[in-house]
Amino acid sequence: MDRAREDIARLIEQITARARAQGSLRPEVEAADITLIQLALLAVLDATRDTSPDSYRRHLGFLLAGIRTDGAGPQPTV
Repeated sequence: MDRAREDIARLIEQITARARAQGSLRPEVEAADITLIQLALLAVLDATRDTSPDSYRRHLGFLLAGIRTDGAGPQPTV
């Protein structure tokens, strides 16, 4: 399981770096952000599974729009 997590983390890092280099991903988005986005989407899936199983698609759209270079305005800094 640890090996699989490491492999996935490495792939997410590669995909994130490639998307930033391509200019389709906001420059401040890091691989760790993608992992957290996945967790957020999982929470939406869990919360809506019984009542509105397709609503995750709407939230996925919001999340993807927020990390794209052509998305909404600047993200707040923490």
